[in-house]
Amino acid sequence: MPHTQLQFENFINLMKTNWPNAYQGLFLLFPRVERIANNLDDHIDKLMSERGLLSSDFHLITAIRRSKSAPPYELKPSDLCNYMLFSWGGLTKVMKRLEAKGIITRINCEDDKRICMIRLTDLGISIVDQSVVELHCIHQQLLTDFTPEEIAMLDKLLAKLLNNVESQPLP
Repeated sequence: MPHTQLQFENFINLMKTNWPNAYQGLFLLFPRVERIANNLDDHIDKLMSERGLLSSDFHLITAIRRSKSAPPYELKPSDLCNYMLFSWGGLTKVMKRLEAKGIITRINCEDDKRICMIRLTDLGISIVDQSVVELHCIHQQLLTDFTPEEIAMLDKLLAKLLNNVESQPLP
């Protein structure tokens, strides 16, 4: 049994021992989903660290890149804040770091000079496009043992779970 699987089994046994009543209703998929999410975050962290960046940088540049299907790829900072759920302070910190590395640039909006647009540079476009392709390859490897039907079913079930999670108010 792989080391991480053994750790997971120990986790489950500790849950069962310490909270037997809660364990009766414990769906093991939630700890598994959390482990999957953490593992995927680790892949993004590794991809970005190889480029001298952070995962928050990846999320910001991919948000800008998704904004249009052709250059210039740009968004207003307010759109980035809303889209990414960043605070203004957090967004400013990431933007300053990416601007210093030459990955984004700030330009004045032609329609309203009071508004600054955040635009990917050629370097930024190259980094985000390469990173997304590499991440896609990782995702394909993770799904190697799945049939197309299983992938479709898993996607459908996870979408249903996500809908339930997002539609439930916090207690």
